[in-house]
Amino acid sequence: MNTSSDRDLVAACALILSGLAFGFYAIIQLRLGTFAQMGPGMFPFLVGLTVAMLGAALLVTTALKRRRAQTPVDAAALEAPDWRTLALVVFSIAVFALLIRRAGMVPAVFAMVLVASRSSDDLRPLKALALAAVLCVIGWVVFVLLLGLPIPLLAWSF
Repeated sequence: MNTSSDRDLVAACALILSGLAFGFYAIIQLRLGTFAQMGPGMFPFLVGLTVAMLGAALLVTTALKRRRAQTPVDAAALEAPDWRTLALVVFSIAVFALLIRRAGMVPAVFAMVLVASRSSDDLRPLKALALAAVLCVIGWVVFVLLLGLPIPLLAWSF
């Protein structure tokens, strides 16, 4: 049984569903605007659409590879998800969401990366700190400098 092919199928379906849900939410809840005057929902809609298209491309390529190999799908052979990893990654996103306004971008990114890094045995604490620092710099350049968003780097409003 080709487990990487099974994982690709599950990942493709997850990408398609999450991308469509994200795009659908943007259409329903946010104003899209036009390409000349983009509204707040245009970017999330396009990101969701892109994610769904990447999932569809992965689904097609996996199906073609499977067809060439003549490997049938065995639902019983799919591995159970690693619940600890899933919980830590979701918790890290929640930590970021709770800290970004109260503490600023730097503490929020560091907390998110440190919590998420506990889900992997490969990412050592020093590497996690370096990753967090790099992500802070990238976030500052993209969101504060280039996009001009008013995100404070440090804000201690507890």
